Amino acid sequence: MAIFNTGLVTSEEEPIYVCFAENHQPERAPWFLRGFYSGSERELSDVQVELPPPADYLSQSDRLIIQPEEIRSMRVDFRHIAVEHLDRFPEILRSDPNLADAALRGDIGRLPDRIRRNYKAAVPQRYRGEIQMLLPLDLVAPRGRPDLALVVERKDVGCRANTVLGVDAAYRQARLIARPDPEWLGQAWLNAE
Repeated sequence: MAIFNTGLVTSEEEPIYVCFAENHQPERAPWFLRGFYSGSERELSDVQVELPPPADYLSQSDRLIIQPEEIRSMRVDFRHIAVEHLDRFPEILRSDPNLADAALRGDIGRLPDRIRRNYKAAVPQRYRGEIQMLLPLDLVAPRGRPDLALVVERKDVGCRANTVLGVDAAYRQARLIARPDPEWLGQAWLNAE
């Protein structure tokens, strides 16, 4: 049996677990879903080990906030972002890579002040076991209506911006940790629809 804590609770505030059983049928998936259960339900009464705790995103709470100084000194992979992923940029910038690069550099330059004014504009996402930050980029849209999200990860030598996501992908990723900040990501999602 495999069990993990969903992080959700019942109306009585009991943790909800999802359970899988080993599949002994050849050429089938190794596990199959048994169901979702609260800790007090009969289906979990035979479990001999302590039930798992929910995922912990707050043990490293400093990873959930980015400082303006970290943004100011971060390394940016401009080639990967503005050349290899030009297709993610607003249509008006796709036909002019130089203009796309200039718009990207200009908006990245404004990010430290934006984060200083509202630290919640940097939204955490979890990717491959690491916490990354999503920062709003208003490349052509009016300020406050981002076109893209800059993905920033922390390395031993500082922060690095590796890629950009469309606002729809950023919304899906960010909501896995916390409710998206309505000031940009929630609004961007509504505008993308």
